[in-house]
Amino acid sequence: MNQKIIHLKRTIYTALFLLAGILLTGRALPVHAAADADIKTGYYMLVPENAPTRVLAIVNHSKKAGAKTNIRTNAGRNYQTFLITNEGGKYTIQNKWSGLYLSLRGTKTKSTNAIRQAAAKNTSRQKWYISPAGDDTYIIRSCYGRKALTVKGNKKKNKTLVYGKKYTGASGQRWTLVPRDQYFGATSEGSFSDRSWNDSVDYPIFTNMIGAVESGGMVYGQRDYGCYENPYANSPIEHTITVGWAQFYGSEAQTLLSSICSSLTSAEYKAVDPKGLIKKALKKDWEATHWAPTAAEKSAIIKLITTSTGKKLQDKQFQEQTAVLVRACISKYTSSAAAVHMYCQIRHLGGLKSVNRIFDRCAGNYSLDNILKSLAADQKDTSSSNQVGDVQYNNRHKTFASFIRKYVL
Repeated sequence: MNQKIIHLKRTIYTALFLLAGILLTGRALPVHAAADADIKTGYYMLVPENAPTRVLAIVNHSKKAGAKTNIRTNAGRNYQTFLITNEGGKYTIQNKWSGLYLSLRGTKTKSTNAIRQAAAKNTSRQKWYISPAGDDTYIIRSCYGRKALTVKGNKKKNKTLVYGKKYTGASGQRWTLVPRDQYFGATSEGSFSDRSWNDSVDYPIFTNMIGAVESGGMVYGQRDYGCYENPYANSPIEHTITVGWAQFYGSEAQTLLSSICSSLTSAEYKAVDPKGLIKKALKKDWEATHWAPTAAEKSAIIKLITTSTGKKLQDKQFQEQTAVLVRACISKYTSSAAAVHMYCQIRHLGGLKSVNRIFDRCAGNYSLDNILKSLAADQKDTSSSNQVGDVQYNNRHKTFASFIRKYVL
């Protein structure tokens, strides 16, 4: 057949295809290759056009291969952040949290394909075409079968699954690629910037971090509700006991035990402390009297703080205390999430005077590195060997900072 006729037919078919796209969707359907975008390699939040308050995410924050994808309310988290890498017109999409890559599952003939994260395999299932769809949105299609990244049922609901499906022009198949730093700004180092403290996002993170450094063996998310320290076990100036996963000392420990005792029914309390030892002990000032419990009293305390009520009240007291610290930091110094986390951690360890000394020394620069530098400056003061920045606390501060870099920034 004459090559001019073949070319003419192709041109007509292409025009009809584009016209059909305009009639059906109100916008042109992109023709691959001619309309491919040139996306700069970088970290992005992927926002579906049908649900602009949601972003692409990994289900249950999982780091495991095979985890599904969905849309979640944007909280600026690493499991909602993806490194898009331009490989000459094809792209890989890697989750920042897990380090795994978006991968299309199933055969080309399936009407819908699961999209899950997987270890790098350099196959077409992990390569993607990204094409403009108009209005600053993009179609993201697998290089294996051309299935488009699609919000199931075009739904807006939080946690709706995302899968691969033939492109139809639905708004749940068009994505805005927002550079992550546009949500939260850019640091001078050009890395992910800090953001402002967000109660719903940051309280759970702070709880997991403090639990790790106080009683969880430096493992994020772990905490020991039954933790008990005798007088002077932590410090020569701690004259009475420290209890609970958050290390409540003295009057704080007494407040906690008082709350537990008053919250339990008579039968519940008697089952744990049949002789009423702790209720009797609550009548004295533990710090003023340097109270040192007997073995029987210690046993009763541990049983009380590890009841379901005891655990709930530990969490409650910790969050109430943390709320006060957060507001103090925001009022006096900064709302930077990373800095607020460090402020609360330092004050939790050393008290108000200590944290004021550290943050005043920062002179307005509340970057994580500068706070660590200010902490280290305590080691130059030889008048005391038990300041919050002294060498014995180095591992705690460094571990906490590493958690911030991983879970906050």
